[in-house]
Amino acid sequence: MKKENMKTGRSIGFERETRVLLEDIQSSVKVIAEGHATIISRLDTMESILGTVESELHTVKMVVYDIDSRLTKVESRLTSVEYHLTKVEHKLDTSIEQNETRFKQIDKKLALA
Repeated sequence: MKKENMKTGRSIGFERETRVLLEDIQSSVKVIAEGHATIISRLDTMESILGTVESELHTVKMVVYDIDSRLTKVESRLTSVEYHLTKVEHKLDTSIEQNETRFKQIDKKLALA
């Protein structure tokens, strides 16, 4: 009977060790699952934040596009103004030269008189 008791004792010891190992594994799996849940929660938060940033970036892109379009129009108008200003300067220079010539002729006529 001693051999049977030893076998039964070993069997009970093995079962006990197996239970302890299974409880340890179960505890470890629980810790991993909790960590996984935390990671998923943080990923959801980051996804939400990233969605907000993406939306704001889209808004900024639209504003920049609008400003670029308006700036292009301003540059075009400025080029037109520069062209017209050059024409006015040329007319003014021509007019001043013509007036100086006339004034000189008037001065000559007045000096003779």
